[in-house]
Amino acid sequence: MTEKEEEDMVKMAIKFFTIALQLDEDFICSMFHLGLMYRKTGEYSEALKLFTRVIMKLPNDKSVYLERGLVY
Repeated sequence: MTEKEEEDMVKMAIKFFTIALQLDEDFICSMFHLGLMYRKTGEYSEALKLFTRVIMKLPNDKSVYLERGLVY
């Protein structure tokens, strides 16, 4: 996969995860994966917001703390 193809797929993923959250604002899986996509694109403040929302819903999920830590 080329870098351009990967960028396009990440943009598409952001679009679809955003739509999923518009349909269900408590869809934790979409929050988490959208946070991953924002981290990948360097949109760290957006990623932090989403990872923090997931932590509020799943305070015992260690993977979310790890991902939030990687943003810092």
